[in-house]
Amino acid sequence: MAQEGGILTFYKGLFPTLLAIFPNSSLQFGFYYMLKDVWNHSFHVVGINKIKHGKLQSLTCGALSGMISKVLLLPFDVVKKRLQIQGFEEARKSFGQFSHYDGMLNCFRGIVKEEGVMGLFKGTAASVLKSSVVAALAFFTYEQCCAVVFTMIE
Repeated sequence: MAQEGGILTFYKGLFPTLLAIFPNSSLQFGFYYMLKDVWNHSFHVVGINKIKHGKLQSLTCGALSGMISKVLLLPFDVVKKRLQIQGFEEARKSFGQFSHYDGMLNCFRGIVKEEGVMGLFKGTAASVLKSSVVAALAFFTYEQCCAVVFTMIE
């Protein structure tokens, strides 16, 4: 890769990746705690105050937070992937048409022009499924670790 495209080949798609990763974590935590508040309020409203629902709550709220943040940031993920596969046109001929982009903004514009706005959301189902499972397990593990640490402190 370095011989054909130079050292910068290894950094294709880095900027949109960073633009997606930083807000993704923030959005996931923000939505997670917001959804936990909604969950707790909902159980309180129906009169279930003393139920232990921590594991189910962390899995459910984690999965939903992963879904929401992924959908919001999916266009950056699509652009990142499009930029990363550039230069491999010969190997991808059997996959159909491909376009060349001169950077992140050019890629955004090109996708919208060639495929419409929905082109920025290609692969939504698979991406959201993966993100929801990963986020559910991450927040479940996070909550279990917090519970162990708080138990040890008390």
